[in-house]
Amino acid sequence: GLMHHPALFLAGIAGSGERKRPAFRAMTQPLEHWAMEAEPDWEVTARRARARNAAVDSEIAKLKRREDSDLEATAKQIEQLEAERLSVPPAPRVFTTDCTEERLFQMLHQRQGAFAVMSGEGRPVCDAILGQYSGDGRTGDAVYLAGISGDTISRDRIGSGDTGPEERVIRRPCLNVCVMVQPDKLDESPSSRRACRRASPARAQLPLRSQRFQQLAELILAEASLAAEGRDARRLLGLVEIHRAQ
Repeated sequence: GLMHHPALFLAGIAGSGERKRPAFRAMTQPLEHWAMEAEPDWEVTARRARARNAAVDSEIAKLKRREDSDLEATAKQIEQLEAERLSVPPAPRVFTTDCTEERLFQMLHQRQGAFAVMSGEGRPVCDAILGQYSGDGRTGDAVYLAGISGDTISRDRIGSGDTGPEERVIRRPCLNVCVMVQPDKLDESPSSRRACRRASPARAQLPLRSQRFQQLAELILAEASLAAEGRDARRLLGLVEIHRAQ
């Protein structure tokens, strides 16, 4: 049967003064609250993991310095110590507002492929997709296209002499994008428009312009004031879907 990946690419287009930032802030507030509440526990867990890993490195260094050790015994001890390492969890964040394509891959990989790019000022996001950080006339849309489509993303690099080759794979990524941009960003130049058409996913939704966006902003801000104590994002997202359907 027909299957759709649960990811969205949404862009609200509105001019200066049409209350993009307040509406965006209201929509992302529940996510920000979750991140702030999770930070203390994350700091404890991350600190414990870093301390354990530092102790493991110290013990391994001691074993390597021993000149009279048996090779097989030392290798076994190092293997046992390596098994004692703890993974340092990523910071409790579910979205970024400005990110290069390389860093976006890393953040997706650290979070098992589930992440978002969300910004009330989408110019930096558009610049990244159009290739500002890529060079050689290339666009920076590869991770966006694969992340929204759910296609496997792999990154293989030579790496350094200490760590060896870098081999990372993200299977079935889920990248959501929601940005607010001003009309002039889409009308900068013919070359930018062509690049944007090449870089933007075919499923990108650009439905909110001028008056409709201002109406939506008023609805979101009114609903946010009612839902502030409950911190319920579902009602806010429901408003967006209802308004888009009109």
